[in-house]
Amino acid sequence: MGAELLPAGNNRNATFFSRTAYRLGAYYEQTYVDAQTVFDDAPEGTGINALAATGGVSLPTPLYGTRIDVGVEVGTRGTTDADLIRDVFYGLSLNVNLGERWFQRRKLR
Repeated sequence: MGAELLPAGNNRNATFFSRTAYRLGAYYEQTYVDAQTVFDDAPEGTGINALAATGGVSLPTPLYGTRIDVGVEVGTRGTTDADLIRDVFYGLSLNVNLGERWFQRRKLR
């Protein structure tokens, strides 16, 4: 589940920070791993689940449709039930999205 805020919408004349997209989110994941298959003494049905929060920004560039996305993720995976392990994980991502105009009408001179 998440949300995105883009204050200026598609206004290309707005300030840099108004054209920047801000994103926040969170997720809960029930993984396919059953702890009992890995640890014999784990109770039946003990799953390895993950819970995380995410956030990021999408920075505009002078090139039409091209943006630089920076994201972070922090979460936990696992359980301490039946002496199992809980893991804390962090993630950082950097993406460059290249955009271009298609089907642009040419003006006759």
